[in-house]
Amino acid sequence: MNKFFSILTISGLLSASVMAADSWFHPTSFSSVAFRNPSLEYAPYTRWWWPGNDVTPQELEREIRLFAEQHLGGVEIQPMSLVMPCKGKGRADRIMSYDTPAYYKDLAVVMQTAKQYGLTVDLTDGSGWPAGGAHITEQENNQTLEVGIADLIPGNYMPVSVPRAQRGDRPSARLVAVVIAKTTGKADSTLLLDRNSVKDITAEVKDGKVVTAVKDQGYKLLAFWQMADMEKPMLMASRDVGFAMNHFDSTVVAKNYEHYLGKRTGLEPYMGHPLRALFNDSYEFRANRHFADDFIATFKKNRGYNPVPFLPANIWYGYNNMYERMAHPGNQPLFAFDDNDWRLRYDYDLTLSDLLRQHLLKGSTRWLESRGILHRTQTYGLSMDMIGATGDVSIPETETMIFSKACEAGYKIISSGAHLYNRPIISCETAVFFNRVFLTTPQKLKITVDKVLTSGVNQIIWHGTPYSYFPDGYPKEGWYPFFNSSLGVNFSTFFSEQNPFWADFRDINSYTQRAQYLLRCGKPQADVLIYYPFLKFPEDAYNPKELLIGGCLPETEPELDKDDSRPFNSETESKWLKQLWPLIDKLNARGITWDWVNDESLQAAQVASDSTIAIRGNRYQGLILYHLPYMQLETALQLPRLAAAGARIIAAGALPKQQPSYHDWQKADSTLCMAMRNLATQPTVKDGAEGLALLPVPLESKSPTDCFRQTRRIQEDGNILQMYWNESRQWQTLEVRNHTTHKYFYWLNAEDGSMKPARLDANQSLHHTFAPLSTVFLLSSDKPMKMETSVNPTAKVAADFSPKRAKLVCELPRWTIHIDSLDRNEAAQGVVSAYTRADYALCDWRTDSVLCYNARPCIYTLTTKLPVNRKKHYVLDLGQVYHVASLSINGHEVGKRIYAPYTFDITPYLHRGENTFQVTLKPSLYNALVKRGLNGDRLFKLLKKNGGLAAEGLAGPVRLYEQP
Repeated sequence: MNKFFSILTISGLLSASVMAADSWFHPTSFSSVAFRNPSLEYAPYTRWWWPGNDVTPQELEREIRLFAEQHLGGVEIQPMSLVMPCKGKGRADRIMSYDTPAYYKDLAVVMQTAKQYGLTVDLTDGSGWPAGGAHITEQENNQTLEVGIADLIPGNYMPVSVPRAQRGDRPSARLVAVVIAKTTGKADSTLLLDRNSVKDITAEVKDGKVVTAVKDQGYKLLAFWQMADMEKPMLMASRDVGFAMNHFDSTVVAKNYEHYLGKRTGLEPYMGHPLRALFNDSYEFRANRHFADDFIATFKKNRGYNPVPFLPANIWYGYNNMYERMAHPGNQPLFAFDDNDWRLRYDYDLTLSDLLRQHLLKGSTRWLESRGILHRTQTYGLSMDMIGATGDVSIPETETMIFSKACEAGYKIISSGAHLYNRPIISCETAVFFNRVFLTTPQKLKITVDKVLTSGVNQIIWHGTPYSYFPDGYPKEGWYPFFNSSLGVNFSTFFSEQNPFWADFRDINSYTQRAQYLLRCGKPQADVLIYYPFLKFPEDAYNPKELLIGGCLPETEPELDKDDSRPFNSETESKWLKQLWPLIDKLNARGITWDWVNDESLQAAQVASDSTIAIRGNRYQGLILYHLPYMQLETALQLPRLAAAGARIIAAGALPKQQPSYHDWQKADSTLCMAMRNLATQPTVKDGAEGLALLPVPLESKSPTDCFRQTRRIQEDGNILQMYWNESRQWQTLEVRNHTTHKYFYWLNAEDGSMKPARLDANQSLHHTFAPLSTVFLLSSDKPMKMETSVNPTAKVAADFSPKRAKLVCELPRWTIHIDSLDRNEAAQGVVSAYTRADYALCDWRTDSVLCYNARPCIYTLTTKLPVNRKKHYVLDLGQVYHVASLSINGHEVGKRIYAPYTFDITPYLHRGENTFQVTLKPSLYNALVKRGLNGDRLFKLLKKNGGLAAEGLAGPVRLYEQP
């Protein structure tokens, strides 16, 4: 009876999960009408920070309306206690009233208002980070493996007390294992152990003592203890924060969800509409070495040997503890056997990966989807199968601060996994960077969005927007949780009403909304897979040719004052990626779309009748193996089978000679070498250059540059949508060679929703001119498409303009500038009230001693005679603009540009004789805030410490062109 009930229960949960996924993951087919005005479900979201529960229903309703007007499709609510200073009667109590009836009442107001305006709501798992709370006990905390050490005296036959853990010992600690081992020396702080001397004596422990006799000096008694790591949720808006939950115990995970989503919360009526998902942040915890109740059993089952005699090699303070690594980056392993210890750590890490996937990821997804909502999470933070983990969740997520350097190859770890495991939505915590607060401009957001989207993401989630909140002791800009000079906090995105560009962000959101609509049509298509053998991605990794490294815009922003990466035990991975970048550059140059692939997916691969590699319904033209240091044995045995069946395999560099597991490693390495020799003899295996040249590419780039990034979607009817981004600051022309059977092609502009035909030349090529940092989508079809034309009145960008093809009429270098009032704090030399200067040479304000700290709009005016010909077409190029420019000519509004290109079609506005140009320039707040720090404002002293100014003003050169 119980078994029958369990079957019914599981069947019901699976059915509910399918319904939850279907309700959120419906197929999207391209329509020019929908592209022009896509629904809010395709718009970006924002993480909405609350000061705990110090909110009002009226303000919550207002902000939901505001978000809808701003073309935001949803919010992720994250209450937190990061309010410092915290002044005002009763304020602290209101902040710390998270998880109370009052909080859930406020949440209900949001749900009802969101339904009214068509917004979706996600919730952070709890308050602060990581998930947990007062309902989680010490016994339900994340577990860590710690060690106790005692010297053994030769010839002693008396009972010896089992040594307690050196770190974090607690009465609740549980003994896992006891071993003896002989030391052979010391290397720095690491004790060297004789592997053959290790003996497991756990079974001999009685009443906390053990009798063991050794004959020689140098033996140690090592006791391994499992205990709570005592981590508590940070910034939780509650007086009692309890403990962080055990992410490696599905019963604790379920208990946590029942607490935050159960009947007492009143959230059930909103599950599925508008409540979409629960979000779990990335997995950086305080355990030195994660452990779980079922670790030993899982290790034996999955790795094939008993880990106990080898546990010493896995004691490394800070190995899993990010905070310990940051405080003591030079920590070394406590013990070492020999040069194969890395294999022991690999097996340990892979077992933790298995357990996290089983307990947290799959457990969460089952629990949440059975109730009509989804599990959104960042599947990284540990050394784990990050690619495989994406397949265990509803919505896998990456972030722009991932692995510190904002590396596109890092983003693709998550998006590749989502593609391989058929996850239709891939989200990104976007525009969060270290030490970049208040440098958020429309241009930077546009670059960030394009970099993320061409890396395979299709849902932007801004990080983030604070609840509008003005407590005592805060600046006039109000509460912003992730900038605090007193705490040294400086990261995230100034995506706030207090940002002078708030009104302009609506256009960024609209652009993103259209782009994300296109990137949800059909399925992703990568031409080739690159095998990624590692369980981690190094924090210091980035392609030197990519833009926005570490979140910094070179020449526009202050340089990063230091290398903020935190590489740890990742020298092999870093070296491998540095060697790989030139190959990736070649793929980009040819327009070859690529994804990473993990062992689990290759081991599940088959070869289709057309010789493509088929993985879970996805087809790939080939697989790249690049200078591999190792490969899982099961993968090595699979590859010759795939090649023999016709799969294209490109061996770029040496094939591996070892596999990473410690289990019978010498025999396993030998077997792998035999498999690699077999692989090399297969006729479908080619070396790097030959293999890439033979790779079929439907839309091949032929331009002599690798500055383009692309991502592709294949539609159910076979149509192709491909996004191109010019990552350079120069005008570029792209030639795309068509290798499809399609006859109809269209360029799609996500900025205004317009389409125009793209015509093939005699060489079956298409051509497009790209402005600096611009994007376009290419649609190829076997039948004509209905086109919708659209013009964004705020854009007025000159269509088909290129300075390379246009004739320069004149340059306009000197203007009159006017600022209505120049605040004393913003003026380097004390200039106040109205400020006007004639015959002003255009420049970056950083070079102007008066304007270098100005944050007020500046009006540039110029009257000049022009040789206007009514039969000609004229374009004005403003050159370098920092940051938003509105143009009027002869009293007529021409338009506004918020990012490059700052070009305008001005033909209808010019007349013979004198013409008056007026550019209203909107700068950022950044330099003014730096000045406030320099003037002694303690709230902004951190900016003073960081130093440097941002580019501001109309720098030009401003040029008038005659366009053919």
